[in-house]
Amino acid sequence: MRGALDLLYKGSGFLAGFFLVAVAVLSAAQIAARELGFAAYSYDDFAGFCLAASSFLGLAYTFRGKRTHPHDAVALPRARRNATRRG
Repeated sequence: MRGALDLLYKGSGFLAGFFLVAVAVLSAAQIAARELGFAAYSYDDFAGFCLAASSFLGLAYTFRGKRTHPHDAVALPRARRNATRRG
């Protein structure tokens, strides 16, 4: 079961990375299109959808391990230190 979950987490991480690259490509394409006189207004919508997908899919990959999220690496040791001082 753990192997299947790790595969799912890695897959969601790769998809999150893909959607981040898609945001960059769509933004660059929109800039280039505007310079060439072609205005496509749907690029903003697609870039927004890709950004939402990368945020959502990246969460599973971020929380899969111990202390992989910056909040966990910074806040938890400090909270534990404060708890032992008070305790």
